[in-house]
Amino acid sequence: GQTVDVTLSRMGATIDPSSRTVKIEAEVDNAEGQLRAGMSGRALIEDEISAELRRPTEQAEG
Repeated sequence: GQTVDVTLSRMGATIDPSSRTVKIEAEVDNAEGQLRAGMSGRALIEDEISAELRRPTEQAEG
């Protein structure tokens, strides 16, 4: 897999309860042309709070 940083521009109003998915629209820098039309993927959306909670203890205390 590959990690790509994106900017979330729109998010669906509802979550599909059976698939536990939500539609999003995101902006991505594709200057190198690695992403092509029709490609799909999985996303992990982090905010500042969840990123802080996942940080190792010694970093969070420092």
